[in-house]
Amino acid sequence: MKSGRIITYSFSFSVRLIFSIGNYFSFFAQSVAAYLFSSALSSVGLLWLIRGIASILLIPIGGLVTDRYNRKRIILTTDLISGMLTLSFFFLTTDNQFWLLPLLAFSTQAVHRLYDPAVKASFKQISYPTPLKKSGAVLFSASFQL
Repeated sequence: MKSGRIITYSFSFSVRLIFSIGNYFSFFAQSVAAYLFSSALSSVGLLWLIRGIASILLIPIGGLVTDRYNRKRIILTTDLISGMLTLSFFFLTTDNQFWLLPLLAFSTQAVHRLYDPAVKASFKQISYPTPLKKSGAVLFSASFQL
């Protein structure tokens, strides 16, 4: 029983680490794209403001969704949506970047705010009862929260 939980914990840790790295590379790429398309730092600031608004609006909704629905399904769905959103950056051009880039920024932040509570809530299902605090510190330190 213990080895199964260790494998599950290691897998969960790896998946969260990979998702977090990909998510922050996506945020970096959005900021670089905003600057390259407009040559103004104000567009980067506006993009970060849009992501902040998405976070404020969707953090409570992410908690409600996590409490009501299957966490595993939420994690898999948000991973799939995040991948599709990342691939949609290939469609950015100078003609459509004014509406598509803010939409992608809002959407990726919204997906992250639905993913994060589901992962944090599913943590107690894979950890041992006694070293919960130690394993939680390791898992959450890998999330690289802003």
